[in-house]
Amino acid sequence: MGAVHFIFAFLAAGITIIAGSLLWPKITVNSRPKPLQEVRDVVVQTSAGKNVAEILGVADDLSVKPVNVSSAASAVVTNIITTIEKGSQEIVTRQVFEQLVRQIDQMPTEQKKQIQDAVCRP
Repeated sequence: MGAVHFIFAFLAAGITIIAGSLLWPKITVNSRPKPLQEVRDVVVQTSAGKNVAEILGVADDLSVKPVNVSSAASAVVTNIITTIEKGSQEIVTRQVFEQLVRQIDQMPTEQKKQIQDAVCRP
């Protein structure tokens, strides 16, 4: 089992280094450290590496513009808040509906019929 964990850790580290070497110019305006530059040079010489670099938009270092991290973080926070708001609205709506159904279930039959007639008009 230890060998499997080692292999997965090794693969994860390799993927992280490769991704870091490719995405460096999107993360910062500073030049790549020499080890990352060497990894990038090897990666982009492979067809898979070229394809990944093109997909990520980092095939040409000169045309890559760094991502504004504060803007990206702000967008993520806004997205999280929106998701929480929607989830909260759904929970409240569901609870109100369940409470309404319970109250209707406790009504006398005649009142239930009146509500049913009002809601289910043809």
